[in-house]
Amino acid sequence: ARSLATKPEIWFLDEPFSALDPLIRTKLQDELLQLQAELKKTIIFVSHDLEEALKIGSHITIMEGGHIVQTGAPEDIVLRPANDYVRDFIANVNPLSVLTAWNVMRDRRDLEHGDNGWVWLDRRKTTRFKIDEHGLVAAAERDGKPAVWVSCADVEGQPEELAQVFWAN
Repeated sequence: ARSLATKPEIWFLDEPFSALDPLIRTKLQDELLQLQAELKKTIIFVSHDLEEALKIGSHITIMEGGHIVQTGAPEDIVLRPANDYVRDFIANVNPLSVLTAWNVMRDRRDLEHGDNGWVWLDRRKTTRFKIDEHGLVAAAERDGKPAVWVSCADVEGQPEELAQVFWAN
């Protein structure tokens, strides 16, 4: 509360919950998120606890040896680690603490239409597809690379491990 007395534009918090027991820590993390939503303040939150960073941060920066190795949204850090250091750093994180149905499902009415008939599947505009006149997926891309789209009809009778979508390299 004292750190807000001067009404700063940017609120800097350096490991404010590090010495607290887990129950109080979780409660204060939730209260901080609620307060941030109400005050609409930018918060720079320093933490060595990755679970805490993934819960609180809308953008996270991971550093190694004083150098930035990756910055991004929590789901980007978990889904697309920039290098082996980040991959090792997140190895023991439960991805379900970050990923939600939003990351994998969207109501088709909410999808954003792009140029030339493309429809964006995700809010970060990394995955898109085209629908043909029959309402079927005619083409798909992720991060600008073509995707191999496999329909259910194509995989009926196939071994279970083949029944999935494979992104082209």
